Amino acid sequence: MFRAFADVTRLRILHLLTRRDLSVCEIMATMGVPQSKVSRHLGYLRSSGLVVCTKQGQWRLYSLAEPTTRFQTRAFHCLRDCFDEVAVLRRDMDRLKVVGPICARRKQRLAESARKKLKR
Repeated sequence: MFRAFADVTRLRILHLLTRRDLSVCEIMATMGVPQSKVSRHLGYLRSSGLVVCTKQGQWRLYSLAEPTTRFQTRAFHCLRDCFDEVAVLRRDMDRLKVVGPICARRKQRLAESARKKLKR
């Protein structure tokens, strides 16, 4: 668990996930990092048992795993509340408010496109 918290990219991803479930698209756009980097770090966080992935249509949504220990519960609370004072994490939260609707529209367009292809 400590290694997961030792990398700034993973810390930023975890902090974003304390707010809500997110797609790779939302994480990429919020943090301004390439898809390959986000996916690699999400894979590490999943293998560490800190993040879970659920499939929703063509999209995969990532969320924090249910804490299995008291320590993990406290660490997640600290991520959510204590780290709000860190400038880069605060900027990520501000960007997420803008990025969320953009990615939601993209998801909707892709879903509509898929439905049209099925009708053909």
